[in-house]
Amino acid sequence: MRPEQCTLVPDAPDAFTSDRGWDLDEAQMKLVRPAIKSLKEIGCRTILFIDPDPVIVSKIADSGADGSETYTGSYAAAFRNGGDYRALLEKCSETARIAQNLRLAVNAGHDLNLSRKLPSTA
Repeated sequence: MRPEQCTLVPDAPDAFTSDRGWDLDEAQMKLVRPAIKSLKEIGCRTILFIDPDPVIVSKIADSGADGSETYTGSYAAAFRNGGDYRALLEKCSETARIAQNLRLAVNAGHDLNLSRKLPSTA
């Protein structure tokens, strides 16, 4: 059985959870392009994990990936801590709109829920 989708995330080996997305600079493109090629050869849709940054989206198309997953941790932290989460949500939305216009798949990252209340820590 082959995976239907694979999301590539630039985590350090000792990372507890994802805390940032790909920059997709030249060095990172040298890493992701061969991985994307290998995954596509087995019929797997490939997604790149990115920060909410509209500039990075066009680089996804250049990498050969099928779409993006936007890291939402900074948004979730701002929401939880009373920061300017609306501005971060707008960056996430703008990033998604640009990806859709480029006909890329759009996924949102973790740390999201439908409740305006924080979960209890009891």
